[in-house]
Amino acid sequence: MILIVRFTGLLICLLIITRLVDWNTLLPVFSQIPVWVLFFSLILGFLRFVLSALRWQVLNPDPGGELRTRDYLRYLLIGAFFSLILPGQLGGDLIRSVYIARECSEHKVSHLLTIGVDRIIGLFSIIVLGTVACILSPQLANQKEYLLTFSVMLLFFVGCCFVSVNQYFNERLTRLFARIPWAGSRLVHVLKHWSQLFGFYKSARIRLVEAFCLSLGVHQMTFIIVYLFSTALHIDLGFWPVCIITSLSVLITSVPISFGGLGVRELSFVYLLGLYGVSADSAIALSLCQFGILVVFSLAGAPFVWYGRRSGGTRRAENS
Repeated sequence: MILIVRFTGLLICLLIITRLVDWNTLLPVFSQIPVWVLFFSLILGFLRFVLSALRWQVLNPDPGGELRTRDYLRYLLIGAFFSLILPGQLGGDLIRSVYIARECSEHKVSHLLTIGVDRIIGLFSIIVLGTVACILSPQLANQKEYLLTFSVMLLFFVGCCFVSVNQYFNERLTRLFARIPWAGSRLVHVLKHWSQLFGFYKSARIRLVEAFCLSLGVHQMTFIIVYLFSTALHIDLGFWPVCIITSLSVLITSVPISFGGLGVRELSFVYLLGLYGVSADSAIALSLCQFGILVVFSLAGAPFVWYGRRSGGTRRAENS
């Protein structure tokens, strides 16, 4: 049922886009993009994945050293590949979890929980960057509305994080889970590992700082890519407004509404850029350019679905 709803949402988004865009004028727009912009954007796209892998590695305690940097990068590419056909970015996270559970033999729960922490750090950092971009754009139209939006999201995000690590809340949740038949013991087990993971972060706060800094780098790569394409398409808004619009678009497409964020991303660009007089054709062209870079590296993850598998004991044997 959920799959049908999301597929319907995708069709509705695509139907709206086809009514907004004149495809005869849209396709020639892409010829304006210089080759060096495409090449440089691909380099930034690759660095973005590398920084994302490092961020996840920093967040994962992995006391046995079971995973290497290349393993994190492989799982990210596999997740990106499946994100093309699964709803939102959470679909890719789900696939990452499946591969971790299947291929790792030690600390599985810890590995899986850090996928969620990695996503939380990513969302938190882009909200922070969006807020900073608003502050640095005092002449921007609708600046107060944008700043209010990011501030509300930031407060809500911090509040949720505070509740999730609150000892009293976790104790009550443990008692609740314990009453659930069949799955209750497993949920309590996961919650226990979550408390242990939080204790690890309390004793190693520098890891959270490092992950946050890496996350800022990840998003800056995305901002630069979108800014380069916007300049090539003669969308002259400036760097900080592009950062604000891209931040909001990323947050919107994080919601699992359509497959790979397709349609939702384009409509968000049409609406947000339309506030500054940018045509629907140019807005969709910019969104498709950003999506195209993502598709390149997502497809690069396809071979790793079948090849490059790691066995649970391989890393332990190397360590010994």
